[in-house]
Amino acid sequence: MKYCTVKLEKVIIDESGCHLVLPAFVNFKKLHLVLDTGASRTVIHAGFFDKNLVPEEEYSIGLGSNSLESYQVDLEDFRIGELVFKEYKVAALDLNNVIETYQKLDAIPVLGVLGGDILEKYYSIIDYKNLELKLCLSLNN
Repeated sequence: MKYCTVKLEKVIIDESGCHLVLPAFVNFKKLHLVLDTGASRTVIHAGFFDKNLVPEEEYSIGLGSNSLESYQVDLEDFRIGELVFKEYKVAALDLNNVIETYQKLDAIPVLGVLGGDILEKYYSIIDYKNLELKLCLSLNN
């Protein structure tokens, strides 16, 4: 299998833990995502989008809250390293609490979460030692 490699940045949360952050492009705009193996779906901050969003009928669970109003967005173009998605569906949520936490840590600004929908499908390998994420390119989108 052929993999692409994406460089990760380690954000120290406190003395007992860290988050890993990676660059991505959403509709040709660069942003950073938190790599989250516990998130079932990839999520982009709702405020990132210029258009009115239509709420999904189901609420999303997680991100420090029991339930959050979520939206589904079709991304025209979504890129992570060499991996390119066309018309990819992601969740859009208000991620202000995550954004504010990263600001308090004086860390790289994040506007989303890379979740299990992509991590599992593309046989991800997380290399903490070398701060790299490998995603399989041998699949058909």
